[in-house]
Amino acid sequence: MKRVLFYLNYAYQNIRRGGRWSALAIFCIAAGVATVVALRSLGLGIGDSLIGSVRTDNKGDIRLFKPNRGESFGQFFAFGEEAPAFSAAELDNVAAWVAERGGRTTAFTRGGSLQVAKLGADGVESPQSVTILIIDPATYPVTGSIRTQQPADAPLAAVFTEGNDIVISANLAQQQNIAVGDVVRVGGTTAEFTVRAIVDAAYEAGVQNIFSSFFGFAYIDLADARQTLGEGIDPNTIGIVFDAPPTGQALVDAAEVLDDIASRDSGATRYSTVEQSLRNREAVAQIIGDFIVVLGLGALLIGGVGILNTMLVMVRRRTIEIAALKTFGLKGRQVAWLFLAEGLLLGLVGSIIGSLLGLLLSGIVNRYGETFLQQQIVWRLYPEALLYGFALGMVTTVIFGLAPIMTALTVRPGIILRPNDNHIPTTGLLQTLLLLVIVTLLIGLVVGQIISPSFGLSSRFDASAPYLTGIVGVAATLLLLGVLVLLLWVIVWLVGKLPSFGSVTLRLALRNLSTNRIRTATTLLALCAGMFALSSITFVGEGTRQLLNLQLSQQFGGNVLVFPLAPGSLGTSVGEFAINNALMGLPGISGRTTIASYEVRLVAVDGVRLAESPPPPPPQTGTAGRPRRPAMTLDEATLARTAWENLLIWDSTRTDFEPAAVIAGRTFTPADRGQRYVIGSEGSAATLGIGVGSVV
Repeated sequence: MKRVLFYLNYAYQNIRRGGRWSALAIFCIAAGVATVVALRSLGLGIGDSLIGSVRTDNKGDIRLFKPNRGESFGQFFAFGEEAPAFSAAELDNVAAWVAERGGRTTAFTRGGSLQVAKLGADGVESPQSVTILIIDPATYPVTGSIRTQQPADAPLAAVFTEGNDIVISANLAQQQNIAVGDVVRVGGTTAEFTVRAIVDAAYEAGVQNIFSSFFGFAYIDLADARQTLGEGIDPNTIGIVFDAPPTGQALVDAAEVLDDIASRDSGATRYSTVEQSLRNREAVAQIIGDFIVVLGLGALLIGGVGILNTMLVMVRRRTIEIAALKTFGLKGRQVAWLFLAEGLLLGLVGSIIGSLLGLLLSGIVNRYGETFLQQQIVWRLYPEALLYGFALGMVTTVIFGLAPIMTALTVRPGIILRPNDNHIPTTGLLQTLLLLVIVTLLIGLVVGQIISPSFGLSSRFDASAPYLTGIVGVAATLLLLGVLVLLLWVIVWLVGKLPSFGSVTLRLALRNLSTNRIRTATTLLALCAGMFALSSITFVGEGTRQLLNLQLSQQFGGNVLVFPLAPGSLGTSVGEFAINNALMGLPGISGRTTIASYEVRLVAVDGVRLAESPPPPPPQTGTAGRPRRPAMTLDEATLARTAWENLLIWDSTRTDFEPAAVIAGRTFTPADRGQRYVIGSEGSAATLGIGVGSVV
C-alpha cells in the first residue's frame, strides 16, 4: 500500500511540475470524453424518442395499409383508381369492428412524392417534391392532437375551410419561403391551394421517414383531393387505437382479424402493430447509438494522441531524473508503474472534466440532432453516457500511455554520468512494432465491445464477429493515419526548406517546425481531423438536401418531375399532347425523359426455360379457426427473378442521360432506339446466369 501511495504521490508531483504540458494532456482527454458523453447522450436521446413515439408514428396500436402491387414506380407516385386502396365497405367494416371493442380509426392516403410550388408574382416558382398525406381532418390522427405553429397552437381540424386548403411542414415552408396565406400549386392538378397553417416537421418526419425530414410534407383534406386530384382517390392506410389496447398474441390476433376484414374487396393488406414497430425501433436505436459512439471514439483517439505526444515530451525532459531513479535502485517495472500512475491521474482528471463538459455539450448536440432529423429529442441526464465517457477516457489514456512507459524503460542509468549530453530516449523497431500491435488489438477490442450489441441483432454473426471487425477496422484506420502522417511529414520537410527572406522570426519558425517533424505532422493531423469533422457537420446539415435533389435529377433524367393521376396516362396521345402543350414556350428546357413501369414475366434465359415459381404454402389455422397467412420466405433465385420482372422503359431526348452506371457491356445510345436491348442489375443477373449478350 505504501508503494502505491508513493507512485500516486510522485505522479501528482510530476503533474504539478508539468505545468502547461500537464494542462494540455488533461485538455486533450477532456475534449475527447466530452465528445463521447455528448454523442452517447444524443444516441440515447434518439433511442428514447424513437421508442417513446412508436405508437404515434405507427398511427395507432395497429396500422393497416395497402402495399404497392405491380407497377411499383407508378403506384408510389400516383393517386387514383389504379392505386391500391381500401374500399368503402372495408373501411366501414373495420370501423365497426374496432368501435365494438372500444377503439377508434382514421383512414388516410399516404402518397409518394407529389410536388408543391409557390405561386408568386412572376408565376409558379421552383417546385419541391414532398410527401402528401390526404386525411380526414376530423379524425386524423387517432393517437393524439396535431397543433399548428402558425397560427399558434390551433388544432389541425380547425384550420381547414370549405375551399382548397393545404397545411405544410415547417421545413418545407422555410425551404420554399412559403407563409400562411400563400397560394401553392400541387402536382397533378391546376387547382390552387391556400396554405392555412404550418406544423412542426416532427409530426411526420424522423429517422424512419428521412424523405419528410429533408423535403417536408403536406396535409390535404380528402374531400378537396377528390375534387382536384381525382374522384378515384381512396385511403390506403388505416390507423387504429384502442382505449384498452391488447398486447402480445391478443394484439397479433386482432391485427389478423382486421387484415382479413380489410382484404375482402381490394386484395392484399399488410399490418404493423405497435409491438412490431417497437422491436424494429429498438434495433434501429441500438445501431444508431453504437454508430454515434464510434464517431465519438474518433475524437477520443485524437485526444489520446495528444496525451501520447505530451507524455513523450515529459519523458524526454526527465531523462536524467529517470536515470537517477534507476541509479537509486528502482527497477524497470517500478519506473513503469510511476508513469502508469501519472497517466491514470491525467486520465482521471481529464475524464471528470470531460464528463462535466459533455453534459453542457449534449444540450447543443441534441438541438442539432433535432434540426437534422426533424424529430423532437428530449434532453435528460443519462448516467450511462457519463459512465461510458469516463470509462473510455480512462481506457484510452492507459492505451496511449504505453508508448511513454516503454520509452522510459529504455533510459539507462549510466547517462547520469553525462548530464550535459543530449539524451533522447527512443524505442527500437521491434518494440515499436510490438507496441503498434498491442495498441491496435486493445483499441479494436474496445470498438468491438461498443458495436457488439448491434451485431447481436442478427443471428448471422457469432460472438467474435464484432471484435474481429473492430480490430480490422482499427488496423485499417491506423494504416491510413500512418500514410497521412507520412504525407504531412513530407509537407513539413518541404516547408522547412523554404527561404526565410532575411526574417529572423520566420527562420526560427521554420527551424522549430523541422525540429521534430513527426510530432509536428501528428499535430497537423489532429488539426485536420478537427476541421474535417466541422466541415462534415456543415456539409451534412446544409448539403444533403441539395445532393439528394441532384441525385434524383440524375436518376430521373430531369429536375422537374411530372406524375400522372393514373399510371400510363402519359403514354397516351392525350397525355403526350398535354405535356407538349404545357412545356411549349417555356425557356430553359434542355431535354425530357419519360419513364414507364411495367410488370413482366421472365420465361427463359438463352433458350432455357425457367422453372415456375413454387406455389405458396397452404394457410395455417389461427385463432378461432381463422386462416393465418404464413410468413413469406423468398430464396435468392426468386428475389433475382423478381428484380428482372419489374421493367422500366426510359425514353429521353437528352444525349447525355444514362439511367444506370454500366459495369459490363455498354449503355444505350440513340442508335439503339427500337432495338430489343435491356440493362439489368449485376447481382440478380449472376444468380440467373444472365450475361452480356444473353437472350431473355
